[in-house]
Amino acid sequence: MIAIRPPLLKQSITKNQHTFPYFRAGRALTEDKAGLAGAIESVAYELGGVLGGTILGSILSFTYTKALVLPQGNPAPAFARDSLDQALLLAGHLSGDTMTKLITQAKSAFDIAFVTVLLAGTAIMLLMAAVIARIISRAITPEPSRVPHS
Repeated sequence: MIAIRPPLLKQSITKNQHTFPYFRAGRALTEDKAGLAGAIESVAYELGGVLGGTILGSILSFTYTKALVLPQGNPAPAFARDSLDQALLLAGHLSGDTMTKLITQAKSAFDIAFVTVLLAGTAIMLLMAAVIARIISRAITPEPSRVPHS
């Protein structure tokens, strides 16, 4: 097990503060507003986690359901389409070739859904990076009407 030494961690954080705007913003706050900033940061983190899980989970579920091709003669197709776990439980009650086909199809559908979620997450992150870059560039670059004339 690797142990992280607090002084080394502190040195790493303080050395790289220029890469973390959060540290700069935190130092600019007065003590009476530090709690408010911490609360906003905490809520934003929690909200991002909930929305990310909801959106990506919905994409995974929808894609899995659409990608699953059930073998002919399956006794409970709706049950198998709920999740990979449900399909594998159903396959445990089937026999022979039908069981093998259901397991193969369910795993294949899950793989397709997982890759779709990875691509969707990547696209969302790239889109948000572009939006943030645009916001930052507008904040840094003054508008032509505001540039003082010499």
